[in-house]
Amino acid sequence: MKAAQKNVAIIGANKEGLGILPVILQDPATRLAMIADPNPDAMLFKLMELGYRLSAATT
Repeated sequence: MKAAQKNVAIIGANKEGLGILPVILQDPATRLAMIADPNPDAMLFKLMELGYRLSAATT
């Protein structure tokens, strides 16, 4: 039986929230659906600082 895919959202792109990204991204049954933060510029800077980049939006 195939496990259901889990959708995860990170609310607040602080160090602790973004620190869980490697765990989420390593699990093939988990999909990162969203990262939300009131300061998108700071969030993008933090992601780039950690070595991540955004992909093109898909619908």
